[in-house]
Amino acid sequence: MSGKNKQRTKGNVKPSSSGRTAELLERDGGGAISFVGFGAMSGDLGYVPTMKVGGEDYDDDLDNDLRITMRKMTKKDTVTKLKAIQEFGEYCESKEESAVLGALPHFPRIYNRLVLDADKRVREATQHALQHLVARAGRNLAPHLKQLMGAWLLSQCDSYPPCALGAKMAFKRAFPSDEKRRGAVGFCFREALAYIEANLLVETVASLTDPKTLSPAEQKDRYIEVVAASALGLKTCIDLLPETSTKSSSEALIGLLRHDKLWKLGKHESPHVRSAFLAVLKSLCDKFPSSVEEFLPKMTPLTLGRLDDTDPNVASSLWQAVLALISKFPACWSHVNLNKAFLPKLWSLLKQAGGGSAYIIFPNLLPLLGHLPPEITSDGLKFYKTFFEKLKLGLNNKDQAKSSGEESAILKSYVECLHYAASTSVKENGGDKEFLQYILLEELLPLLEEAIKNMYTQSSAQTTFTQTSSFLAFLARVHSSGSVVSEVLKQFWESLATACTSVLQTDPPIPDQLRNLAALIADLNSPGRSESLYKKLVRTKSLGRHTRVTFSPKVSYKLLEDFDEERPECEPLGESDHKESDISPKQEGNIVNSLEKDLMMREFVQRLLEFSWIHSLPRSEESGSDHGSRHVSDYLAFIADVQFALRSYKEFVAIMLSINDRSLLPGHRSEHINSGSNRVDNLEMGSSTKSGESEEMRFLDILASRISTVEELGKGHNRAFEVLMEMMLQAIVQCPTSDCSALLNSALGLLHGTAGVTTFLIKVKNLPEESLKRQCFSSPKFAEALVSLTSDLCRQSMTGSGAASREQWSLVAMAFEMDADDKPYLDVTHAEQILRVIYQTLQEAHSEPHPDEAKTRTVNLICDVAASFFSSVKTCIYMPAAEDLLLALFQLTCKNDFKFSDSLKAKVEKSWRCGLEGIVKATGGFIKTGGLLEKLAKWIKAHLFQKKGNFDSIQSFARATCTVCQILHQNLPGIEVEGPSSGETTPTSCAGDINNVIGTFIQMVLCDEKELCEYASLLNDHNFLTLLVRGSMTFDPTQLYPSDMHYTTCYITHALFVSELIQSTFPEDQGKRYQFTWPSTLHLQWILDISLARAWCEVTLGCEDEAKIPEAGALSQDVPAITHQALSTTSTVLARATKNLSEDEWKLLLLQAKERTKKDGLAEFISLKHLLRDFQSTASDGFNIDVVSLCGGLDRLASLASICDLQTLESVLPYVTIPFELLQCHIAVLMTTDPLSATSLTESFFSLSAASACIPFLPSSDLAQTEQIFGNLLSYLVQLRESDNGDGLFLFECSLADASNTSVLVNVKVMQLLTNIATVSPSSLETDHWDFVMCSLVSWCHTCTESLLLERTYLHTAFYTAAFNLLTTIANLMSSEAAVSGIPPNLSTEWAEFFASGIFDALLPAYVHWVEHESGTLHTPDLVFLGSFSSAVALTPAPQVKGHMLPARLIPDSPSFVPDEMQTLLNTFSSLMKQEDRGVVISAFKILQTVMPHIAQFYEEGSRKTSDSTTLGDDEILIPPPKPILEILTQSEADLEELFGDVPVGDYIIVDQSSEGYQSCLRYLLAWQLFLRLFESTKNEVRAEFAAYLKRNESLSSLLQTLFKLMPTNPTIKTTDSPSKKQGKQEPMTLFSKTLDLEPNVQVVQIQ
Repeated sequence: MSGKNKQRTKGNVKPSSSGRTAELLERDGGGAISFVGFGAMSGDLGYVPTMKVGGEDYDDDLDNDLRITMRKMTKKDTVTKLKAIQEFGEYCESKEESAVLGALPHFPRIYNRLVLDADKRVREATQHALQHLVARAGRNLAPHLKQLMGAWLLSQCDSYPPCALGAKMAFKRAFPSDEKRRGAVGFCFREALAYIEANLLVETVASLTDPKTLSPAEQKDRYIEVVAASALGLKTCIDLLPETSTKSSSEALIGLLRHDKLWKLGKHESPHVRSAFLAVLKSLCDKFPSSVEEFLPKMTPLTLGRLDDTDPNVASSLWQAVLALISKFPACWSHVNLNKAFLPKLWSLLKQAGGGSAYIIFPNLLPLLGHLPPEITSDGLKFYKTFFEKLKLGLNNKDQAKSSGEESAILKSYVECLHYAASTSVKENGGDKEFLQYILLEELLPLLEEAIKNMYTQSSAQTTFTQTSSFLAFLARVHSSGSVVSEVLKQFWESLATACTSVLQTDPPIPDQLRNLAALIADLNSPGRSESLYKKLVRTKSLGRHTRVTFSPKVSYKLLEDFDEERPECEPLGESDHKESDISPKQEGNIVNSLEKDLMMREFVQRLLEFSWIHSLPRSEESGSDHGSRHVSDYLAFIADVQFALRSYKEFVAIMLSINDRSLLPGHRSEHINSGSNRVDNLEMGSSTKSGESEEMRFLDILASRISTVEELGKGHNRAFEVLMEMMLQAIVQCPTSDCSALLNSALGLLHGTAGVTTFLIKVKNLPEESLKRQCFSSPKFAEALVSLTSDLCRQSMTGSGAASREQWSLVAMAFEMDADDKPYLDVTHAEQILRVIYQTLQEAHSEPHPDEAKTRTVNLICDVAASFFSSVKTCIYMPAAEDLLLALFQLTCKNDFKFSDSLKAKVEKSWRCGLEGIVKATGGFIKTGGLLEKLAKWIKAHLFQKKGNFDSIQSFARATCTVCQILHQNLPGIEVEGPSSGETTPTSCAGDINNVIGTFIQMVLCDEKELCEYASLLNDHNFLTLLVRGSMTFDPTQLYPSDMHYTTCYITHALFVSELIQSTFPEDQGKRYQFTWPSTLHLQWILDISLARAWCEVTLGCEDEAKIPEAGALSQDVPAITHQALSTTSTVLARATKNLSEDEWKLLLLQAKERTKKDGLAEFISLKHLLRDFQSTASDGFNIDVVSLCGGLDRLASLASICDLQTLESVLPYVTIPFELLQCHIAVLMTTDPLSATSLTESFFSLSAASACIPFLPSSDLAQTEQIFGNLLSYLVQLRESDNGDGLFLFECSLADASNTSVLVNVKVMQLLTNIATVSPSSLETDHWDFVMCSLVSWCHTCTESLLLERTYLHTAFYTAAFNLLTTIANLMSSEAAVSGIPPNLSTEWAEFFASGIFDALLPAYVHWVEHESGTLHTPDLVFLGSFSSAVALTPAPQVKGHMLPARLIPDSPSFVPDEMQTLLNTFSSLMKQEDRGVVISAFKILQTVMPHIAQFYEEGSRKTSDSTTLGDDEILIPPPKPILEILTQSEADLEELFGDVPVGDYIIVDQSSEGYQSCLRYLLAWQLFLRLFESTKNEVRAEFAAYLKRNESLSSLLQTLFKLMPTNPTIKTTDSPSKKQGKQEPMTLFSKTLDLEPNVQVVQIQ
């Protein structure tokens, strides 16, 4: 709006400001301002004094901050209240106590309102604030307690649990003891009751909630929550009321109970309100029975008349109220109609199975039965039949979903009620036979049958059995001979036995039913024992094996107490669970159980066991049948379960012996067993007739006979075999400890088969008793069997001939474990025999041709054994076999003979690490002759160089070596030093000793100094000729060694190995870093070794002067496969290793590198050069190392007496700060010493070479001073040329075949000098100097053309390269469009008219011939030469190209617009564009590009005359490109379509220089550029004819598709040169920032 910024007041009056108003009020009143808005004045019940103004409503004791905060607590906005409540709590903690106490008078009103807030967050925060206030106020809270108590009790029953918890915590903090809490409630009872009464009877939905913030539904819900909480608060208040206050409080409660509105809460629609009201009734009945008796007519219908209320929220409170009512007021039954209001609802409740609340309701049925009036129970049998009929209907009601817990609750109540009914009958009249028969035979027996037959869940069946045990135990105690109870019990046991026998006779037997039957026997014998049996079966099932038992420590259970009146009158039966109690074996025998007391039960158990034992005899006709074997195993499993379930082993053994003896009686066996089992009976009869044996031994004989029989029957009875073994071991375990040893030895003697012994030993291994294990393992027979077992397991695992289980291997591992006394189970002799067997197996894993799967399985199992041995046996260091095993595992970690998974590798490493740690701790890292550490070191060294050149193997060896060093570092013993003041001793690692041990171990692993020197000297091979050709180093090539890849790869392997060692302490992932550092001397020595290897790799790959590592395959030279990986690794490691070196360490490192150059040659010079480069790029800014001083000072560098001195200067020149001074010195030496010689390398030659090397490094600030120096130097060379009297110093127009190496080297250095001067300062050359340079260049080029086809040496190659580099430099100067200042004006004319013709007329044919005939297989020096040659030829001027002297190369019958000379040129250089070398391709392209405008003229002249033109119409003529160029386009396009045809136009690909598509892309694009140059040079008419041809062939479409596939989305060019610190940040270079250089010897551009 236009008036937006206008003044808002008239007359320039200053506008109002609430801030200024507050300041004025504060200044005038002198007090703090507490007014925070008008929200508190809109009906809010909170009250806080506002401000001092006026004086009447101000409280001096109230802190200003608390006043403002408490006013905000009365706001309506929830966020404001929350923040204010949190601030209040913080102030209660931080403010002084007086300030907090000042807020107490005003807090209750606010609290009473906040606890009723609709937002649960506000209520929760209020309770937290109350906690802080209570903690600070303490006793000072007492005067305000009556105002708080009602709301406080209500908050403790809040529907939001965190709020209720906060209120309870505050209440307990205020009143820590129960006595204080009761006293506080009694003190405030009337006020709290008034507050609660108001909420229950007075308040309404409208008064308790705010309709402006809540919807009607939310209002109603909140009202219900408040009413329910108020009722529960009343219950809490009644429960906490002390006994001394009950009389005085009863009147107030009676007054409350007389309100009819209160009783309506019992029928409220909300279950929470009904539940709270019933809880109040229960508390009233307990606390005020006499006062509430008059209200029975109202209470009874709301409780006994509403038993069908099964809501889970109400059920618990309802039944508590019911039980309280019927126990306190027996007369309550008169206030309810039993037949219409009570019984129908009870029957409905039973039929509905509690309506989903069975776990709450059914535990209360038994107390309800005990308090039913006689009118209901007078006809006991009729009532109980109806009762149990309804209960069974609910139990079997499939429509009513029941959880396992609910079903258990129903069944428990069912048996309890049966128990109660029977006990009532027995106690009243000694037992009614009909009634007891109904209870036991018609109710209990079918229930047990259903439980056994798995009709209920496991927990439900267990509950049924446990309650039945208590029931039958009661009857067994009260019955007497000849009584009704005894007669009915006998009938029951007979019927139960018949029913159980029918379960056993089921064909086939059902394992779950047999398990339940065993559980029944267990609980009948010892209530609660079935729980242990079920747990045992669950553990066995989780193992996933056929074995049924995993033995646990022996446990017993307490017997249930008698069912008598000592139980609380209304407590549901079974409230206290039966808990286990540990009973010693000595005490266990003294405990009397049901099996020993109850003969009926004993006969029942014996009958079932006899049936199972007889039917478990394997029959010969069923030996191969799965059906028969399963019968046998199922019956035996049942017997084993009963054996485990019965607490008395003596009774079980006696029963089994009795059964066996009876089965031998004539006629008895024939009832059950056919004649096919006579062999088994004979065995058992023989074992049972031995005299003088104990019952336990006889039982073991029986089991051993049965085991032998089952073992002979084969694999079909494996499960039966397992069960019998379990029974044997269980029989031994249940015996007293004194008898176990003899029984164990007897058992081992009775078992003859390997499978039996092995299975028995595995089960012994699982025993928890250490003494039993030791007794077994100490047996020589057992030890020998274990050794034999180990050998069999290893053989089976490697060959795959057997199914050796992991458990059998764990038995071998257990032989090396320690007992509780730290003693090995197995003696040393047998342990070492086992280790020998395992070691031989590991050796076979390397040598024998076993499958990888078998090896993996074997190693995996052996690792378990080894880990157990190394971690347990402390005496393993004294066993030679242990060292051999450890070494074999170590070898597996290093070798990659067969494939291991990562997890198995980690497992193998963990095994040998554990053993090595123990040895190092025990020996203190002492390296002895023939010891383990020496064995490890020698083995690493021997095998490391056996697999030289294998990078993966090198990494494996390095990691293993680092791990050994890490173990040495962590486990070497420390020394104790006394503290400075306390006198306490603290262990510290002796760093010097640790480094000595680690250093000694590493030195044993690595090559010694003599070997390394030999390897290093042999690195100076023919690969270093590249340095000579490029001119970066000067040396005599005859002094180089021939390439010896054996020794070279050995040194590279050594360098990579130490690289990995260094990298282990500087990894990218710091979590994998080893926690030790290498000794400093080793560290620096390794850096030098790595740097030397890097230098060799860079020289070999031809990238010693480049920061970029070439791609593998980019060079045609054959190099070791590891070279590229070695260069990458060494570069990375050196960057990390040198990053943290100090200045002193750098100086020492460079000094050592300088000293190495005196003996090891060229590689060391390159290493020194690269270390200086690393120092410059990675060292800190404050480091300063003078390279000149490092080399002996300026005098040493200025006076060169040998080739070594010259090489030193060439290495350090890039990092010397005084190149100009060195240049002056060397030119002075050159002019004052003897002249250059063609026969020997003199000091003048060294000075000439040094001067040439200094020129490229001259700073721009010194170039102005160099003109005179360069002029004098050139004058010296001119004079030297003029004085040459045929000594052959300058090789002009001659053959190099007759030239000496010295003269060639001198000419190379002169040409390099002239190249550098012409590049740096061409203006310093005068006319006579240019004459000398031009004439010499022509002569040298003639020498090259005459010698190219001769047999050449690499010194000749250096000569050619230097000459062509000089030619390239001069040609670039002469062809530059802008005249270079200082060059004579007529020089360009002379070049074009005379010198160029003299050079290129002969050079161009020589180049074509050499490329076509000599460029087959080239090494790196040849590639450097070819690049220089191509660069020089690419600068051939157009006149020389047009007037070329190339041999004719024409295609017959190939019409063309151009004459034969131009056609020859096109054909020749088009064929060169098909070469693989990039420099040759670009050179040919540039030559053709030069003559394209000239060829265009011929196309214009003959465009309408040639027969190649194809006419489509009268006006359209088509002209194709020149045929050689068209062939290149066609062939390249086909290649690219094959390579990149699947790439969509929207995507792009990166073509690497080493890929097969690079040359095709290059030729395709260059051919198109030639054609476009031709197209550009023609007139419009010819262009139209070209365009018509392109249109017809869709060539442009193909070009655009190819361009889009090659065009990157990010055109940024990768730069290898990092900007210097002075240059600062530079803008990135893109493909479009400048024209790319297509020179033949320029590096390929890379896109990011």
